[in-house]
Amino acid sequence: MDPLTVYSTHDEIILTPVLIKMGNNDPDYLIFHIHGECKLEQGVDVGTTLCQCFNSIVVACDFRNDCHPHGTWDIIDTINHVCSIYPNLKIVLSGSSSGGWHAFYIANIWSEWIQFPLSTVIGICPVSNPALRKVYLETCLHSDDDPYVTMPLSMERKVPILSPSVAKVILDTQEKYFPKNDEIPELKNLPGHVKSLVIAGSYDKNVPLHILLNIIPWVTQTTIIGKVGHEIQSNPTDQVLQIIGDFLER
Repeated sequence: MDPLTVYSTHDEIILTPVLIKMGNNDPDYLIFHIHGECKLEQGVDVGTTLCQCFNSIVVACDFRNDCHPHGTWDIIDTINHVCSIYPNLKIVLSGSSSGGWHAFYIANIWSEWIQFPLSTVIGICPVSNPALRKVYLETCLHSDDDPYVTMPLSMERKVPILSPSVAKVILDTQEKYFPKNDEIPELKNLPGHVKSLVIAGSYDKNVPLHILLNIIPWVTQTTIIGKVGHEIQSNPTDQVLQIIGDFLER
C-alpha cells in the first residue's frame, strides 16, 4: 500500500491517492475506487477489499469535496497519472454512494479528458441523480409524523426513510458541493465500448431505488439485493463482490 503524490493540473493542489497492490501476479485490472462519505480512509478500506478479491491494482482516489467540479478534476488527474505508470491494464472506475456519481459522471461526460480508454464503470449505491435525491432529503426533513413513505421500485408498499437530523447533514453536504441544481448535469448513455454495473440495496434509505431511475434504463446490468441498505457501499458483502467478479469476467 503506497501513498502517491499527484499534482492537480489546474491549480497545483497536491493530492494523495493510495495505491494498493498485493501479490506478484500480473494484474488484469487497474481499478480506481472513488469513495463516498467524503472520507479517503473509507476508499482505502473498500479498495483493499477489491484488491484482495480480484487480480488488480486499486487506487483509492483522493479528491476535494468543497465545490463542483474540483473533485472531478482531481480524480481525472489521478487516473491519467496512474495510467501512465500502468498503461496496459483494463481501466475500471468504481464508486460508492456519491463516489458512484463521480464514476458515472466522468465516464459519461468528461471521458474525453481521460487519456486512456475506459473499460468498465461500477456504482455501488450510486447517487446517480443528486437533484432528485435533494427532493427526497427535503421530504425526510418533514417526516416526524410519518417515517415511512411510498417509493417507486420499492419491494414494499412503504419503506422507512432517513430521520430529519440525518437527512439535514446529508443535504447540507450535497448543497455545499452542488450550489445550484442547474449545475448538476444529466447523465446519459455511456459509449458502447464501456460496460456498466449498478448494485443497490432494496432497503437503502440514503439512496432509495427511485434515485437510480435516470441510469437503470441504459446501464449494462443493474442488480438489486434484497433486505440490505446503504451499508454495502462502505462494507461490500461477499454477494456484492461475487456480482462484481462475475461482471468483470463477462
